[in-house]
Amino acid sequence: MTYYWLSFCDDTRPKGEHFLGGCLVEADYVQDAVLVSWEQECNPGGEVQIIEITPPYEANVARFRLYYLYSEAELMEMGEYRLLSDAEESGDVT
Repeated sequence: MTYYWLSFCDDTRPKGEHFLGGCLVEADYVQDAVLVSWEQECNPGGEVQIIEITPPYEANVARFRLYYLYSEAELMEMGEYRLLSDAEESGDVT
């Protein structure tokens, strides 16, 4: 099994309200990650961006609950709310 981070958005919502949340799931394949998020009820709908958590970054998984939809406020409080480009620049994802 592999860990995946899913970020959800809806660009039809008002500006500043596009982000719907993010969750960490465990699935066999990236194609299954969205299905698992529906089964575990942590998928709010909308568009999804999926990032595979590769072995060098699995140590970060312990900071998150599996199958839980994090709000923007929760991620900001954790210091984890950022753009993908910011995560790439910091080396947290490749």
